[in-house]
Amino acid sequence: MEKKVQAEFERLLGIQVLKLEDGRALLKLPFRRRFTNPHGSLHGGAIAALADTAAANALLVRYAGSSFLTVKFTIRFLKQALGDIFAEARIIRVRKNIVTLQVEVFNREKAEIAAAAAEFFVREKR
Repeated sequence: MEKKVQAEFERLLGIQVLKLEDGRALLKLPFRRRFTNPHGSLHGGAIAALADTAAANALLVRYAGSSFLTVKFTIRFLKQALGDIFAEARIIRVRKNIVTLQVEVFNREKAEIAAAAAEFFVREKR
């Protein structure tokens, strides 16, 4: 079941939320030529945006109504993305107001495209 993406930037990219659970999210970025690099594969910035958005969405169920922002984000690119890609994010650690997530980016064939780690500052709803 596709859910609506919150931010205008993600809508511009065409990111789709496929699944949300407590501490997990699965998102899709459809391949679009306008988001490719000179080699014809998806631009690294688009891949990173998908990974960061997946991490943020993984917080939505557990921290509904709270505000959060990315404070640290690292990504390792492993393979070119020549078609639609998916990002699966999951919470791996919670320390006070800092939540750490792991994100795997892969293609339709389940080949890993990128691996990311993100830390978010969460200001819980009072």
